Amino acid sequence: MYRAYFYKLFRSPLFYTAFIATVVLTFYDLFFDAGNGNVYDTIKSLLSISSERKLFIVLSALAFSSNFADEWNSKIVAECVTRKKAGSYAKANVVICFFAAFITIFAGMMVYILIESTQMPLCNPNEVSHPYGELALQGAPFLPPVLVAFTFAISCAAWTISGLMLTAFFPSKYIAICTPLVLSYALGRVSKKLLPDELGLDSMSSSSSDLPPLQAFLLANSVFIFLALVFGIVFIIKVKRRVENELS
Repeated sequence: MYRAYFYKLFRSPLFYTAFIATVVLTFYDLFFDAGNGNVYDTIKSLLSISSERKLFIVLSALAFSSNFADEWNSKIVAECVTRKKAGSYAKANVVICFFAAFITIFAGMMVYILIESTQMPLCNPNEVSHPYGELALQGAPFLPPVLVAFTFAISCAAWTISGLMLTAFFPSKYIAICTPLVLSYALGRVSKKLLPDELGLDSMSSSSSDLPPLQAFLLANSVFIFLALVFGIVFIIKVKRRVENELS
């Protein structure tokens, strides 16, 4: 099933459309002169803009989050999934959906980082920008922008799983794409009001932290992986119940 879904993903026009759109959106700063003289600070500046983050989240959801809704509505689920295989089917959807969202954003931003690194420094050599700037001073100037892109891609993948989760209750491709946007905004606002700045979901997704590099990286990625697991588990449980109750 995983092989079939990977094949389906890499043949999907939506996957490549989302990837190309991610690259274009990441170069937004070039058109509007939002650069900061180095790749690391420029990409952090871009992700500090709420509207830009939301657009990336929508793009990450395009490639695969509506897969279950499409297959349920077209009766493919009934044809290929038995009660015993419902769990494996649901898990495959979660894994491929997470991978598709992550690789869309991370690969798109890596294209930006690679191209921009030929035009400007990777980091500001005269000023340490938290949380990863000090890594450049330790001889790894490529790591700071890559870690920012990696963390943001993980956050987008987590929100995308929330869209997949809700399609188990309401099988609609619009639910799959809109839920990550709405839920990321709602939980981001709640976390900003109730939690310290370092624990705000928006702050962690954009690597806006004064914590040491390793602590900031592990905290942010652990939180979003945990959210993805919660969303994924709910999806798997609901799909198994739907198969047992509606397709048996």
